[in-house]
Amino acid sequence: MRPLSGPLHVLLLSHRPDTPAQLEAELRRAGYAPTIELASNKIEFLRALDLPADVILAEAGVPRFPLHEVLRLLQVKGHEAPLLALADPGDEPVGVEALRQGASDYLLTDRLARLGPAVAAALERRRLEQGHLQAEAQPIQAEPLFLSWFENSPFGLSLTNLDGTLLKANAALLRMCGYGSGALPRLRNIARLFEPPDAIHRILHGLKGGQPSNHSTQHLRQVDKGTREALVTAVTIRMDDDDRVLWTVEDVADWVQAERSLQESRAELAEVFGAALDGILTLDEGQRILFLNPAGERIFGLEAGDLVGRPVSDVLRLDELIPEPYGGAPHHAEPRPDWLPTGAAVLRARRAHEHDFPAEVMISRFRFRGTERYVVLVRDITERKAAEDALRESEANYRGIFEGVQDAIMVQGEQGEILDANQQACEMFGYSRPQLLARTVRDLVPADREPIPMEELLGTTQAGRLFEGTELRADGQLFPVQLSARAQTDTIPLACTARSPAWSKGLGSRRSRIGRSSPPILPCCPWPATRWPTGCAPR
Repeated sequence: MRPLSGPLHVLLLSHRPDTPAQLEAELRRAGYAPTIELASNKIEFLRALDLPADVILAEAGVPRFPLHEVLRLLQVKGHEAPLLALADPGDEPVGVEALRQGASDYLLTDRLARLGPAVAAALERRRLEQGHLQAEAQPIQAEPLFLSWFENSPFGLSLTNLDGTLLKANAALLRMCGYGSGALPRLRNIARLFEPPDAIHRILHGLKGGQPSNHSTQHLRQVDKGTREALVTAVTIRMDDDDRVLWTVEDVADWVQAERSLQESRAELAEVFGAALDGILTLDEGQRILFLNPAGERIFGLEAGDLVGRPVSDVLRLDELIPEPYGGAPHHAEPRPDWLPTGAAVLRARRAHEHDFPAEVMISRFRFRGTERYVVLVRDITERKAAEDALRESEANYRGIFEGVQDAIMVQGEQGEILDANQQACEMFGYSRPQLLARTVRDLVPADREPIPMEELLGTTQAGRLFEGTELRADGQLFPVQLSARAQTDTIPLACTARSPAWSKGLGSRRSRIGRSSPPILPCCPWPATRWPTGCAPR
């Protein structure tokens, strides 16, 4: 043990004015010649750490600078001086907690007579630790090549005994954990670098039992930053007739997070593909199917396993593909003949064990790892095509009836505009169809007449009567008419029928050919009809 005499450099953390004098008196009584550097707060303490110190005395209760924070800073800075905690009487748990966190010893302020022996014991313990580490590390330092690799490796490296005692740790490992280069003696055991420490003890137990190595992912502790995932490799090596453990620590937290994000993105993409209502296919540059989503399986009536690897022409009639230009695709002046044109088109597709069906496709092109890829969106439009065909047939039937009746029929909009008119109406009023549709019903009424409310006209028609009045032709002539109107619902407009006995006299032969005296009243447009402007009186 170091004798209780000689100079002693002391760093004292205390906020009480009488503490320095008391401690100096006790140290002199023990035979030391102390030089005390006083720090009363955290800032002064940090500055004083740059000065030489044989021992650190830290008082509990310094405002905003608790003992556990003092010990943490010493570990981060790698300060090698032993620390003795000073606690008030009755606060012995504070001192015990300081021991658990790395303090060399603790003293109660009412028992300062033990200060001298406690300082001597802490200094001797520190001397023995340094000597032990130097003796253990001596065989390692004898190998310059190993030492150069060990110190300059970008991975965290450490050498321990089979019980986990740290013999050496490189700067990369200490930097991963947030420690300074001088923190190795305070760490003592490699298990203190990980959370939970028991995981490291289990690895050591396996190595003692004959396991040559261990590879695992562990949580590396970082000062004030929680933990990070690290890939840890522990290998038993033989050095100077004794077993050692070489540890390699690789910080893989960023890689693990990236892998997790990638897996989440893949899962989300799979959900999107699975929920899509349209079929989604990806093709290679040879137009073979690489991927097919569940909607595509339903559309083609085959499972993805039955289609992957097959040419897309087995399910899509690409010879019918004449798409509109697709704005997102790159322009190629001379596209290769095996390239698919990009864009939208309607073509026939093939369902398993069934006849062809119409499909709407959208094709886009992209590059993946230097090769061409295609994405094809497929939508079964069988029902839509059937509805469109039925609509066209219905419109053709309507137009045939609309144009084939013997009386004039016109459809009025909400503001009195003429929305539609058959050929008989055009001939009756003396206009071409474009001219008639460019006018309103007010243009067909003499200037001295007032419009008749459409509601009144509807009511009269429903009562089985007609309105009679006079209308105005394009050439300014007046002629008598009979009007009727009918509607199916409040939202479907009215079609009004106009009949002119005078105009009909010259069309007797036409009337006889048609053979119908009362044409049906057809709703033609989605606008509500309001008024039919005519100077008519109910018959």
